[in-house]
Amino acid sequence: MTRKWVLTLGIGIVAVVSLIGVIYRMNYNNIINPHSIMISQCKVSDEIIALKGGFSDSANRFTGYKAAYGDNTLYLKITGSILPLPKSTGDFNISIKNDYGHIQSIYLQGSDPSQNIRIWSSQQ
Repeated sequence: MTRKWVLTLGIGIVAVVSLIGVIYRMNYNNIINPHSIMISQCKVSDEIIALKGGFSDSANRFTGYKAAYGDNTLYLKITGSILPLPKSTGDFNISIKNDYGHIQSIYLQGSDPSQNIRIWSSQQ
């Protein structure tokens, strides 16, 4: 009887830990919809690209970004989490070394490629 109880308890612990892991992975690095992002400052130079901003949804916490470059355009995907992370807020200050050359436009991009918002243009 005790052996069955230990086996059941062990399976239960593994199931709970697995469930926590799945929930954590699903909520840790979500690409934030660009319509939920507010950019307060965007500076582009030959050396650095600097962005300051935050989320309009106060539940999200900044976790990072992903950058892609093509045709003189930089695409940024801002990632966030609804999990309470230590030392994390909805505000962000991103500094990217400009290894891309001459950038003409910067877009925030969501998980769906049709979710693009231009936040900077060299024509401004």
